[in-house]
Amino acid sequence: MSLVGCWTRATGLAHVVSRTLSASLREAGSRDGTLFLIGHSFVPDSQLAQACEAISRSNDVGATDGWPGCHSSLLITRSGAVLLADPVGQFPLFVAEKADAVWFGTDSSDLARLAGGPLDEISVAAILACPESGEPVRGRSMYRGIHRVPAGHVLSIGRAGLRERPYSVLRPEPEMTMAESAERLRAALSTAVRARTLSPYRWTFDLSGGLDSTSLTVLAAGELGELDSFTSVNPAAPVTDDIEFAGRHARSVTGIRHHLVPAGPRHLPYQVLRPTGDWPHGSSLATGALRTRLARAVEFGSQAHLTGEGGDVVLKAPAAYLADLARHGELTRLWSDCVAWARLRGRTPLALVSRAVTLSRTTRRRALDSLAEDVAAGRPVGAESWEADRIAYWRRPSAQWLTPAARRSLAAHIRETADHLAEDDDLDAGDVVTQELVRQQTLTLRTVRAVGAEFGVEVHAPFMDTEVVRACLALPARRRADPRTPKPLLRAALSGLVPPAVLARTTKGDYTRGVYLGVRRAAPVLRRMLTESVAADHGILEPGPVREVLEGAIQGMPTPWGALHQVFAVEAWLREREEGVRP
Repeated sequence: MSLVGCWTRATGLAHVVSRTLSASLREAGSRDGTLFLIGHSFVPDSQLAQACEAISRSNDVGATDGWPGCHSSLLITRSGAVLLADPVGQFPLFVAEKADAVWFGTDSSDLARLAGGPLDEISVAAILACPESGEPVRGRSMYRGIHRVPAGHVLSIGRAGLRERPYSVLRPEPEMTMAESAERLRAALSTAVRARTLSPYRWTFDLSGGLDSTSLTVLAAGELGELDSFTSVNPAAPVTDDIEFAGRHARSVTGIRHHLVPAGPRHLPYQVLRPTGDWPHGSSLATGALRTRLARAVEFGSQAHLTGEGGDVVLKAPAAYLADLARHGELTRLWSDCVAWARLRGRTPLALVSRAVTLSRTTRRRALDSLAEDVAAGRPVGAESWEADRIAYWRRPSAQWLTPAARRSLAAHIRETADHLAEDDDLDAGDVVTQELVRQQTLTLRTVRAVGAEFGVEVHAPFMDTEVVRACLALPARRRADPRTPKPLLRAALSGLVPPAVLARTTKGDYTRGVYLGVRRAAPVLRRMLTESVAADHGILEPGPVREVLEGAIQGMPTPWGALHQVFAVEAWLREREEGVRP
């Protein structure tokens, strides 16, 4: 799926330069313009045509709101273009303003090839040093001069220039209750699954055994009657409890045909170092199991595959919500929850309370200033306590992996970003972190969809549909949280729709063993990548500190996996896009 357009200043006309149509790119036309829907949508063509008429004639940018699925919109008229970025951020839109024209499209790499745009070293440094903080890369791409339209914003291009404004930004609703959010989630999730089962595609399903994929599969079985579901099994690194739960749930629901899909050592993480999409992300290093399931799904005639991706993000609350309890004076619950978390993590309740109170007094702007200080100092990251690592806006940066020049540039950029934030930001810490986790999840989904495209299969994640995410995030993070009950919002929403046994699971599969085995098996290749680092050639990466962490991982030592994944994802991405720099 790809679309590139251009508006020329001299003529004042807009036109499509190139496009690759797929099931994720739909088109409708009227006398006044052409509307492209980018993403997952299930409305009939007639409704799409009506939306095109409404947006092109009266600038009714809300004409596609509330539709099942998740999609961005792009309207092209003779005199300009209107870009509407989906509120979740799943299907990004980019724009590049040049002296003679404005380029826009769905893939920043395409824009860089057509409109020009060198590598953005700030973006590379940011996702190497602090991949869990989206603030330093907000509105940026991997190329200088090519900007991303923020999620939930509309950008108009025309004679009056470029005008951007928010139109559907996801934010919590302070008065929302668990019961109200659960009711909205129940309706939104049921609609999301039903819309897909009514579509003409042949569907298959992930069934990991967890709450999310199992709930979706059970809902779909109620609509379809019969379906095929798949669970990966790797004898080298088995996750026995997931396999047992998946089989048990499949047997308990009529119509679910359950298939165990064998995987081997070559399907472990780090065995396929192939970038996906126009933004490097660590999820691209762990696609082996997904590839085995999709290959098997194709054998069953699958055209579209449904996964539970995103459920962990929108249904749970990050530990930063403890700071929100302190901020809102809910001290009795703060103590109770800190006691519960302390038992789970082997910490003392007082340490957690102290950390929560400290964070409650720290605005996002001040946290960014601290992040800039850590980046500039470049101190090696030692073992962090659970509370310092989790009751925070983001983890400590891996700034020691950057060159001094890259650290200075990134720190200056972060300080500048902080200067543009309001000191009295009213968004709670738990909600800020949740939005960042949603951003990270959209990057994972871009990887998953890219792998699906290799097999000719559309991959869908209903938990990341706009109305599903809106229903979940409307409930403030501190009200979604319960250290004693996993995903209470999902349990409240689906009670009576799925068997109680599905919602009763309190454990979660651990796949860490597979990552250690994978990095050990790929060690010679990974060592060579650091020896011939392209990021180092750009003056961004210091391979030495990364090599120390890699060797520790190979030996089975505790490892900051997210940060390490990101280094090799960036290296693979740079190598693919800089032919001639490294073979």
